[in-house]
Amino acid sequence: MEYFMSNSAQGSTAFSDVFSRLECELNEFRSAFQNPKARATALATIDQDIDAAKRLILSMLTRRNTLAPISILPAEILARIFHFAAAAAASSVQTYSPIMSLGWVSVTHVCRRWLQVALDDAPLWAHFSTSSTRDKDWITARLSRARNAPLVIELDASLGKDTVSLFTPHISHTRELCLRSIPYWDIMQEISTQNALALECFELRVSSTFPIKHLSGHSFFNGPLPKLRVLCVSQILFPWSLVPRGRLTQLEVTLNEEVLTSELRFLRTTIWTS
Repeated sequence: MEYFMSNSAQGSTAFSDVFSRLECELNEFRSAFQNPKARATALATIDQDIDAAKRLILSMLTRRNTLAPISILPAEILARIFHFAAAAAASSVQTYSPIMSLGWVSVTHVCRRWLQVALDDAPLWAHFSTSSTRDKDWITARLSRARNAPLVIELDASLGKDTVSLFTPHISHTRELCLRSIPYWDIMQEISTQNALALECFELRVSSTFPIKHLSGHSFFNGPLPKLRVLCVSQILFPWSLVPRGRLTQLEVTLNEEVLTSELRFLRTTIWTS
């Protein structure tokens, strides 16, 4: 408290000194009004004092803000609030426009501390949806901020292959991957070479009128899926041997027409939960 009182007193004194100097220099300015050189010098001096006054006001506002109740919230509480803001933004219907709104990210522009708290919380940046991934630079920045946090990725066909490719190196630490109405061959070439040991939910719905036969070996990914709990597949023919065992609690397979062969047995729609 003594610190703030002392600084406030110093600020008031400095502020008073600035205005005293300004008043004195204004008097000199009036007397030198007919002298162009003296007038230019006086104006330059006044501009310097205006800049000093602005810096002083900014300093005083900063000190005032440090006393606001929200400024003393622990970083953990602030981060939790940011998570609520991000969740609310993700659940709302957003319409894309060329001039993109920052959405919940605007809270990180309030002050340096809020920005740093957000940057230090990797999971805060780990959710990606089509509406928030229109800009490649923004995707790259968010992936960097998410670091190795488990990712939630929800994409559809409105994104190009080059944009989807930005996520490929991060499949290994993706918790939920939902690909809807996507071009099958392009996307499978991307993800089938990746390990997905952290994947818990996988949804794959391709943009095809007729069912496509899956030809990528013994798994949708390069290796087992030990944590997978939810598998939803649409318009893809695959042998039941590709259905991962273990922790799976929900399986949904959807086809537009019934298919029955000696190797593949499917129903029009199959949903199994436990």
